[in-house]
Amino acid sequence: MNRIGYNPIKIVAKGLLYIYQNEISPQLVSHCQFELTCSNFSKKSIEKYGFIKGIFLTADRLLKDNEYSVSELPSYKISDHGKAYDDIDDYKIK
Repeated sequence: MNRIGYNPIKIVAKGLLYIYQNEISPQLVSHCQFELTCSNFSKKSIEKYGFIKGIFLTADRLLKDNEYSVSELPSYKISDHGKAYDDIDDYKIK
């Protein structure tokens, strides 16, 4: 029986993100343009909003993770490291 707060889908998603962050990502040459990497953003959004909303936020974030979006959208705050700061708390989902 399921315990309160136990969500197997959420656990699988976190496990897949863990594998990506620790096994796949270190082998990639790409550099994320955001202060909070897309995989960390995904992990936090799933934790805060649940699996479905978290996946939609992750998809939105991945669509914005290119050199054109960051330079054209003035709503991003720029960190001291020159990366776009896209805070999870700025998303208002009802």
